[in-house]
Amino acid sequence: MTTKAQKIEAAKAAEAAAKQAETEAQAALANATGRAQYRDMASSCLRWLLAPGVSESRGFYIGGLILAADEVASDPLHVAVIGSKADPVARSLYTIALGAATSHKLVEWWDRREGPAPRGEDIYPDLPRAAAYVCANGACSNPMFTPEALATRLAKLQAAGR
Repeated sequence: MTTKAQKIEAAKAAEAAAKQAETEAQAALANATGRAQYRDMASSCLRWLLAPGVSESRGFYIGGLILAADEVASDPLHVAVIGSKADPVARSLYTIALGAATSHKLVEWWDRREGPAPRGEDIYPDLPRAAAYVCANGACSNPMFTPEALATRLAKLQAAGR
């Protein structure tokens, strides 16, 4: 038989799990859209999750909370591929970017013929061939035109702990 105290603890755990999922969703929205309002909401959820009495009840599920905190506190690896969806080099660049050894990443493929830039960031030069950029802290790398160049850059970032 379940006691009232056990029911209360189960309800608290369910509420914390829902709030954690909300935090992760808000962080993902902030990363995908670049909108600060989602990052602010994720931070607010995270403060609640880390409040005394809430985090202690998470038990073995604290790992998810740590991952959520990391996602809210840091920007993802951001790779932008600019080129035609019909271009095999652009496709290769995109495939390399998707294979980056991190789960916390934002990979975009913008074909100018399909409309506005993702996240409204029309900051990439109009080049005659496909290119990939690694972006962080409000700036992007020089264009990389080969899958090998992008793979090398991503490997260096991984070795540096990024």
